[in-house]
Amino acid sequence: MHSIEYIKNHFDEKITLSEIVRRSAMSKTNFCTIFNSITGMPFKEYLNSYRIERAAELIASGEKISVAASSCGFSDLSTFYRNFKKYMKRSPTEFANKKRTHQKEKAR
Repeated sequence: MHSIEYIKNHFDEKITLSEIVRRSAMSKTNFCTIFNSITGMPFKEYLNSYRIERAAELIASGEKISVAASSCGFSDLSTFYRNFKKYMKRSPTEFANKKRTHQKEKAR
């Protein structure tokens, strides 16, 4: 589905359901039904989970949490923290600390 590629290439930008529906040339209902059947989740959930995955990669590589959030399309840090915890089952700070601890242990 072209919309999934669009999300992967533009996840760091503001993407709305209306914009994606317009690009797909489908009705909103039809788009949402097809998107959900392909991805197993609604559009917004897919977009947020993809953004969080990319942000987790940045944090794991040592990037600051605030930079990772804004680099992945989150303009509001509290929204980022809430979504990160939802998808990663821990806060970004806990995730970063665990990665640092793991890297230190690996270096020994």
